[in-house]
Amino acid sequence: MNGGDEAPKNEFASFLDDIAEEISQRVESMPRPNRPKTGEFRAFNIERHVLDWPSVVDRMIDEMS
Repeated sequence: MNGGDEAPKNEFASFLDDIAEEISQRVESMPRPNRPKTGEFRAFNIERHVLDWPSVVDRMIDEMS
């Protein structure tokens, strides 16, 4: 390994650290949701649940063709 290989890795690691810090700040600034009281029944809401996961591989093949 030569010294030239280290600079891009350090630059990329720094970039990822900056992104992680920004995401952390944004997530921490979001208001916390109100949790239901223990034992409180919550009706099933179909809009809040993922019932069908599309295949990522199929989507990639469609995009590439």
